[in-house]
Amino acid sequence: LDREAPITLVTACPGEVYHKPELSVALSRGVEASALARESGADAARRLGVTLLNHTFAVGVSPALKQLRTTRGSFPYRALVLAHGARPALPAALPESLCWRINHLQGWTGLQSALHGASRKVAVIGAGMIGCELAEDLVQAGHRVTLLDRQKGPLDSLLPPPAVTRMREHLNAIGVEFLGGVTVAGIEQRGAAHAVHTEHGHTLLVDQVVAATGLITESRLARQAGLAFDRGIVVDPATLATSEPDIYA
Repeated sequence: LDREAPITLVTACPGEVYHKPELSVALSRGVEASALARESGADAARRLGVTLLNHTFAVGVSPALKQLRTTRGSFPYRALVLAHGARPALPAALPESLCWRINHLQGWTGLQSALHGASRKVAVIGAGMIGCELAEDLVQAGHRVTLLDRQKGPLDSLLPPPAVTRMREHLNAIGVEFLGGVTVAGIEQRGAAHAVHTEHGHTLLVDQVVAATGLITESRLARQAGLAFDRGIVVDPATLATSEPDIYA
């Protein structure tokens, strides 16, 4: 709103502008990542008058010096806003190297590339809103999908029982195999396949695994800076100020 205020935006990603909810419905539409990105980071920065430092990692904050340390040097600040969102909450049984997480455009692009060119067998772990959307999108894109959840029904913690039943019937009708009351005990690579083992002793062989097991607040910078943290960064509800002066979240 104030074009005279100097703003520097630090982000580890390229900085493209895109609509994140589209990631869980884009595979069946056959779109490319370039079509999902509505504006490049450089173009958006020019339009807004912002200095963009993309492909740049924030490595630490020094509240006493009012300084942000990054992989491209240290920067003084008058005010610092931590808006780094959340990261996927992966249970210990789900190795990062064997599970796709669709939390940003780069993760979606990797999954799209892995699925390209043939009908694949995909396990989606977690039947919350994102897991159900991804399962529906994958099957509509021509893949064979198994959706697993510890709850007995899809969206079980969000919907009343009649709606859970209708959701399960819908998934079944479009070709998604739903396995409820199932806890994944581990995943291992078997040649080109992934073996998903359950605590009941069953094994599911698939081509790809997508983890949709929720998000947790990114805590590294906040804890390093000594900010009050309670499952998320503690802020004043009226000003979004954290426990350190001139840092907001």
